[in-house]
Amino acid sequence: MLFHSPYEAAAWSVISARAGHAQAVKLRDALGETFPPPHELLQLQELQGLPANKIPRLHGIAQAALEGKLDREPLLAKDPDVAYTELQELPGIGPFYAGLILIRAVGTTDVAPKGEPRLENAVQARYGRPIGEVAEIWRPFRTWISVLMRANA
Repeated sequence: MLFHSPYEAAAWSVISARAGHAQAVKLRDALGETFPPPHELLQLQELQGLPANKIPRLHGIAQAALEGKLDREPLLAKDPDVAYTELQELPGIGPFYAGLILIRAVGTTDVAPKGEPRLENAVQARYGRPIGEVAEIWRPFRTWISVLMRANA
């Protein structure tokens, strides 16, 4: 699944964290037919089934979007490692979800995902070395090689 925008991917990341896929989809759908723009998401005070601690995180994502921190072009123009690190500064966004945003919403083609045990295990099994050592030889297509490694794991 590709996301319409980094903002939507970041909000999905907060909604889906520690939730089953079906529950997360139900919560996302409860927000409306189309995902609400940031100024509307800031108005959200509660959503049945969504833990209360996620509301401030969603507000933080909305605020970041309004400040331009989730605009696709500036994220794409940055060094992928810098963008990856900056995305983790957003509330509720850790290594896995920063990678999701970069790959499935920004469209970065040269980032080695971090914090993905399945990929790390596949690389270790294939190369006998950690992904950090191997991924450099995959430049400039680290993203796509990572996707293929996961698919074949």
